Amino acid sequence: MNMLTQEMIAWLQALSTLFAFLALLLSVVAVYFTVVTFRLKKGSFLRGQYIVSNSIATNDPYVCEVLLENLKDRSVVIFGIYLQLDNGYFLCLEEFEEDPLIISPFEVVRREYDPLDGYSFNTRRLKIDALLENRRRTKIMLSTTDGMIKVKKPVFVNKPVYQWFKNHFIITIGVDRTNIRGKSYGGATKYLVSLFNDDELIQAIQLYGHDHNYKWFRDLGGEASDLTSSETVQKLFERVILEKKSKANRVEVIDYQEALRKRYEDYDLEPWVAERRSWIFVYVVGRLLTIWDTRRLRRENKARQKQNSSKNSQIVTSEQAEGAEADNANHK
Repeated sequence: MNMLTQEMIAWLQALSTLFAFLALLLSVVAVYFTVVTFRLKKGSFLRGQYIVSNSIATNDPYVCEVLLENLKDRSVVIFGIYLQLDNGYFLCLEEFEEDPLIISPFEVVRREYDPLDGYSFNTRRLKIDALLENRRRTKIMLSTTDGMIKVKKPVFVNKPVYQWFKNHFIITIGVDRTNIRGKSYGGATKYLVSLFNDDELIQAIQLYGHDHNYKWFRDLGGEASDLTSSETVQKLFERVILEKKSKANRVEVIDYQEALRKRYEDYDLEPWVAERRSWIFVYVVGRLLTIWDTRRLRRENKARQKQNSSKNSQIVTSEQAEGAEADNANHK
């Protein structure tokens, strides 16, 4: 009986120790989440990036895009977006004095800017090309209700297309669509018929090469011969309008296949069939071949640079010789 009592006491002590440990663990977890919640609510923390562009529309490089992400669980009220180029230089990108920009918790905001005429301070023009190129010393600064905030952490937007520069076996497959009036109708569409009542679009009808087999097309009086060209389709729907089978008073027909041919005339229309590839083939063989191809291109570029420099030196030498001969002729 004493042995059983001692065993029960030992089990009770073990259980009490376990419960105490679990209570301590729950307390630590609760304190951790309390601290994390407090940090998310306190202060401001944003990350962002900017893109500098060059355009034929302007003689100066300019910031064409700013991306900001709010990493706090509280809104940020912004009165201005600036770029600190160096000590004492602030480039004003945008100000919101009358209507502040509000970034909600965990929201991403993207601002785009058009080409500019130039830069100025008071009435004096400035050139800031060298300052914009030095990205290490450039920081995004925000004017907020908490004062000036420096965007410390950049936003890294990773896309598969960037991986191609390290491995040419990694490709990003694009999706091609031809938009007409803001909508794509698919590559199998043969004709696009738009029915208008004056200037109001009533209906857009997609016609395919086999539509003459359907009852709705035959009810309009259509036959297989009406699908041979955009002109025959135009005449068919003009008859539909004259016979009052539609509320439209005007029809417009687009030869969709002809539009596709014009758009993709520079494409290689013979499709390349994508097949499954092994991990080793893509990430080992592909990486090694990319390194070899990059070095080969560097050697070829260096060889071209040497050839161009030698040609330029020959041109300069010949010009100098011609100049010397002309001087001698003048002396004589």
